[in-house]
Amino acid sequence: MAASPTTSASPTPTAVATAAPAETPGPESSLPSVPPASADDASTWHGISMRLPEGWKLRGVNATNAEVLPPGRDKSGGPALNIKQLLEPYERTDWPAKRLNEKDGWVPGDPAHCMAPGSTDSDLADVAGSKLVSKSSTRRIGGPRLDYREWEVPCKNGKRFTVKVWLAAPEKVVFYTLAADPKHSTAYDEIVGSADLSRQRQPR
Repeated sequence: MAASPTTSASPTPTAVATAAPAETPGPESSLPSVPPASADDASTWHGISMRLPEGWKLRGVNATNAEVLPPGRDKSGGPALNIKQLLEPYERTDWPAKRLNEKDGWVPGDPAHCMAPGSTDSDLADVAGSKLVSKSSTRRIGGPRLDYREWEVPCKNGKRFTVKVWLAAPEKVVFYTLAADPKHSTAYDEIVGSADLSRQRQPR
C-alpha cells in the first residue's frame, strides 16, 4: 500500500495479475490547488516528480517502491506515504485496481496486520469490519486521473487505523498510506496533487 512498508510486519503481495482501471467512482473532486512540481523544487524517484512539504523526505525502498516520510520519522510504514510502480514481473498488479470498491479492498496481503500505532507483529486487523468510507476521482489540471479510496479498519486488539489510496491506473502508479495520520492529511494531498508522472522510468 516487493514489501509494502508497515508499522510492524509487512503484508507482502505475491500474486501477479493485470491492472485494470477501477469502475467509475463517485463525483469528480479536485486535489488542492497545487502547481505541478518543477525541476527547481521537485523531489524525483524513477522520473516521478513531486513537491514535498517542509521536513518530508523521499527515499527509494527497492526497484518499484519508494516512500515519503513525514518530519521526524526515519522508519518505514506507519504514516509514511508510499509510492509503488505496478509493473510486471516485479509486482502484483491487481492490487489495488481490482478491489477499489470492496470493503476490504485495502488489504494488500495475507495476513492483514493491524497498522494502528502501538500494535505488534502479532496484532491482526478485523478485515470483516473494514469499511470503505470515501471514494472519488481526483484530477489536477494537466495531471493524471487519480481514483481515491479511504477505508476505516478496526483491529482485533481494539485499535483502529485508516488506509488511503490514490491510484493512477493508466500510468500504473499507486500512492498509499496504510496508517494515515489525520494531521498529515493536507500534506498527503499536496504531495499527490503535485506529482508529475509523465516522465516516469522503468526500474533498472
